Amino acid sequence: MKNIHLTLLFFLCKIFLVFAQNSTFDTKNEIEKEVRALEMRRFEMMVHKDTKGLSEILGEDLVYIHANGVLEKKSQFLETLDKGKTLYQSIQSEEVGIRVIGDAAVINGVATVRVWTVGQTLDMHLRYTDVYVRRNGKWQLISWQSTRIQS
Repeated sequence: MKNIHLTLLFFLCKIFLVFAQNSTFDTKNEIEKEVRALEMRRFEMMVHKDTKGLSEILGEDLVYIHANGVLEKKSQFLETLDKGKTLYQSIQSEEVGIRVIGDAAVINGVATVRVWTVGQTLDMHLRYTDVYVRRNGKWQLISWQSTRIQS
């Protein structure tokens, strides 16, 4: 009888672990979808010069490193957009991978970007990494860095 109880207890523990792992997996998938949707919304806001919307998504401690090596903080990035110094005409993202680590999400992807800056239009193929953190229930971008992919 003791062996039956131990066997039953063992199987119940295994079933509990499987459900707990599946629940964690489902939660991570939902977070990945949420962050991915926010990332696409951010790209749309950049194209439409929606600096008010971007201001809510960008963390106050943002470090934004462009493909040319220029580093901007949040206020500089928004000012550049607002004053039309840089105009994003299109941003198409592909090959996106998202890793969720606690209250942080790291995105690695490839994007094709058409941007007007310094008096010329540039078509760039970029590999990028960005980091979002969840603060007070909202995801905010705190880091972006991109590198041109040579054709």
